[in-house]
Amino acid sequence: PTTLPSSVPSSAPSAAPTAIPTCLADEFLGKAYYAPATLPVLGAVCLKIELFSSGVISADKGNTNCASPFVEDTVLIEYAGISGNKVQLTEGSGSITSGEIEILQDPSVSGYELEVKRATRTVLKMVLTFPSCIAPSTVPSSAPTTLPTSLPSSAPSTVPSSAPTTLPSSVPTSSPSSMPSNVPSVTSSSAPSLGTSLAPSAALSANPTTASTCDAILFNGSSITGTIAGPRGDVCLKVVLAKNGLVSADTTGPCVRGKPFNPNLVLATLDMSRLPTGETVYYIPGGVGSYTGEVKIKEDSSLTKAKLVKKSLTSNTFEFDVFVPSC
Repeated sequence: PTTLPSSVPSSAPSAAPTAIPTCLADEFLGKAYYAPATLPVLGAVCLKIELFSSGVISADKGNTNCASPFVEDTVLIEYAGISGNKVQLTEGSGSITSGEIEILQDPSVSGYELEVKRATRTVLKMVLTFPSCIAPSTVPSSAPTTLPTSLPSSAPSTVPSSAPTTLPSSVPTSSPSSMPSNVPSVTSSSAPSLGTSLAPSAALSANPTTASTCDAILFNGSSITGTIAGPRGDVCLKVVLAKNGLVSADTTGPCVRGKPFNPNLVLATLDMSRLPTGETVYYIPGGVGSYTGEVKIKEDSSLTKAKLVKKSLTSNTFEFDVFVPSC
């Protein structure tokens, strides 16, 4: 009997045999994720998790099943960045001062699942689990390699060196490939993406200081909030660039850090029958306001976060610009 082992052999792989594979967080950026959760004080809520620059983690307290539309009651914390398989969160307008989201892989998961690992009045730690380490979206997390036709292939700063043969035929073969012959040498290169490939020199010289535009489809799932001047004073406006996304307003006053966004007016809803064209996203009447309008995505590298600017606003139409630090 003394030959029987008195304890579990030390070679047994009991230390970590069931480790769950992790995914790099950058694959899942550029989207908003919705999932039910239970939090202290708030109770059962629908969480909206925006994984992009200027994104926030917000809650819809009356929507425990995450039915559409999502109405933002409370902003909990803001997106800060990524590190490996973790999304870092930072203090925003809410009371939570720190947090993180870990990205895991589990093939048995359908869609994705959210688990709240730790939630206090000041800390929020969660886990997002996906069936694979490829984001469940048709929208890439980075710019596609084939640029849309709204970006001029003749712009010297955007022509990929690996494909010089895609330059327009207006470039003579004897001319250096860095600059088409019909673009004057004095043309500024600060905004090369404004000209079309048909007439780059005319577009650039007409408005050389206008901000560069971005492909709107890359910002699918994003939202931005900003103060605009309304007919009766400043209002806080929110634009959602996503399926069934709304343009809504809190008309009680301007956007204030720490003040929840409580929309009491819906101006329009995303036009699902019309895909974004270049930098432009289209909206149609929806809600009380019955507005029709456009939102254009533009780049301003001097910014550190997205900015909403009103171009025009009438009794039934609007045009807004969303400036982002980078496309």
